[in-house]
Amino acid sequence: MDELIQTVRTFNRFYTRVCGVLSEQHLGTGLTLGQARVLFEIGQLGPVEARGLEVHLGLDPGYLSRRLGELEELGLISRKRRAQDQRAKPITLTHKGRQRLALLDRSSDRAASEIVQGLGPKEQEQLQAAMSEIQRLIDDPLSVKAADPQSPEAQACLQAYFAELERRFPGGFDPGRSVRADPEETRPPVGQFLVVYAGSRPRGCGALKTLAPGIGELKRMWIHPELRGRGAGRRLLQALEDEAQALGFDTLRLDTHASLKEAIGLYRGAGYREIPAYNTNRYASLWLEKPLPRGSRTGAQRVKAPRSPNPRRR
Repeated sequence: MDELIQTVRTFNRFYTRVCGVLSEQHLGTGLTLGQARVLFEIGQLGPVEARGLEVHLGLDPGYLSRRLGELEELGLISRKRRAQDQRAKPITLTHKGRQRLALLDRSSDRAASEIVQGLGPKEQEQLQAAMSEIQRLIDDPLSVKAADPQSPEAQACLQAYFAELERRFPGGFDPGRSVRADPEETRPPVGQFLVVYAGSRPRGCGALKTLAPGIGELKRMWIHPELRGRGAGRRLLQALEDEAQALGFDTLRLDTHASLKEAIGLYRGAGYREIPAYNTNRYASLWLEKPLPRGSRTGAQRVKAPRSPNPRRR
């Protein structure tokens, strides 16, 4: 054990040097590593409230508040109250912030490329496998829990989901023009909302809503990129199916977009089969269905966040 501890400490010192943790600015962006990480996550999440960002990153509120203040002083983010809810102050990137994030992305890609460019194809495969294995071995354990759809954890995942679809869909994505899954539709007894956690950090979500008597619909299924390839998607899908049985559904349906090839592979592998279109979702190009075994199961761990006193529709 002593030898292992020393190996871990040596590796940590090595990798902090590789990542430039001790540098006054990260990758020539004019930002510290902490500032750059917070800026990156805001760019990934889209408009997000401070509490959602806090739980998403697992950061101390005081530390996050200082980083947000610094980014705001640099003119990289904006915090404005919503007209429809004066308590909410979503954080967004300014034009200057989007430019700095683009610089951060280019610099990060270049730095990663420099690390691997001296390696041959086999060594690159070994490095990729080793990094994935290190993350798998020492990352926080995964769990799937029921949550209120308007909790900070659920909202952070939903914002990340919408932002990813905006980036991946050829024409972008507007949740207001998609088939809705409002909070009241994804709470028992007519639905359910689940959040995937890595330790205490929300890293995925999925929802169920009633489509017709005995028929449920899967909505808002998303897994953070850092968990993909680790079985988190399969685990979430199984938990949603268990919840569907507990709610009395005997059939599950979903719609999806052709560009989401990983998700389509997951669904087909779990027994979902193509059916004719059952809705007019402008973002859907494939409709799937799966009959569920009879008999309810326990479902996900039912740990619920408190409901918002002033629900906002999504």
